[in-house]
Amino acid sequence: MEINNEQLYVKLEEKFQEALLNEQATTGNVLVLSFAREPEIPAKPNRKMIIIIGLVLGLTFGVGYAILATYFDKTIKTPEDIEDLHINLLGWIPQIEEFGTNGSFSEFFVANNTNTISSDSFKFLRTTMNYSQTEGNAKILLVTSSAPSEGKSVISSNLAGSYAIAKKKTLIIDCDLRKPRAHTIFNKKRVPGLVDYLYGKATYEDIISLTDVKGLSLIPVGTIPQNPTEFLDSSGMKSFLNRVRQEFEMIIIDSPPLTTLADAVILSRLVDETILVATSNVTDTELLQKSVEQLKRLEGSTFKGVLLNKFNLKKNYGSYYYKYASHYAREAEPSKGKGRRSK
Repeated sequence: MEINNEQLYVKLEEKFQEALLNEQATTGNVLVLSFAREPEIPAKPNRKMIIIIGLVLGLTFGVGYAILATYFDKTIKTPEDIEDLHINLLGWIPQIEEFGTNGSFSEFFVANNTNTISSDSFKFLRTTMNYSQTEGNAKILLVTSSAPSEGKSVISSNLAGSYAIAKKKTLIIDCDLRKPRAHTIFNKKRVPGLVDYLYGKATYEDIISLTDVKGLSLIPVGTIPQNPTEFLDSSGMKSFLNRVRQEFEMIIIDSPPLTTLADAVILSRLVDETILVATSNVTDTELLQKSVEQLKRLEGSTFKGVLLNKFNLKKNYGSYYYKYASHYAREAEPSKGKGRRSK
């Protein structure tokens, strides 16, 4: 009897579990109130908001950077910056192809590329110097800079070439007795040179090198002396300058920079006029002012003015740049097939 009860219990338990399963598997009654709509635009990302935020942040950071850069950047940038300091501006040399770093142009270009903006800028400088002489005929011109690597050697060489092209018997003297460069620009030997002549180790004829430009001669430094300052301040140097003054119509002296050196100050007292070279976006404004004051304080100051080098004409005067660039391109075009005309 107990066995039958146990079997009955198991049977009922199975029926109960089966009923539970059937109850859970039964589909309930569902009432659909409304159907879902397909969205017309993605919920995320919000592209318009991202673009607006990007523009606002971009303008904010851009304007902020420009203000900070202008505030902390104290370099000379344009000719107007020099004039605002009440310093006489002689002119500016543009930063274009001739000053490129790809090696495609020689540093001495004024005689080879006569139909360019930069060549004309040297002609303008030459004319400015000729018509602004106040005391007699200035023949010895010193070119210096406030700091190293401002392009004074390139300026000296091309300015001398500009005078030679104008049919003036011109001499360029490298008086940078510490880091001479003029001989490399003209592809000449450094020795013998000025120092060797004054020390009696070379003759006057030995140190004069003729360049490829008619009427332009070069006197390199020669052997580097141990006492450059005393050498330049010697009576022999003064006698030498008096001698070349008698033989040449124009003499350009490439001088060391003014910073921490007395060489340029000494030479400035021996010449007729002094040009100070400043480089756009390189020369510090305060340093330029101190250099000008230093030259003006000299007794019988020969300071003439400042020449701005490597001025970015395209960036600052864009419309003028394209106007004159197209003009020079048209002028040069007829000569491509005809060759160079001899004079």
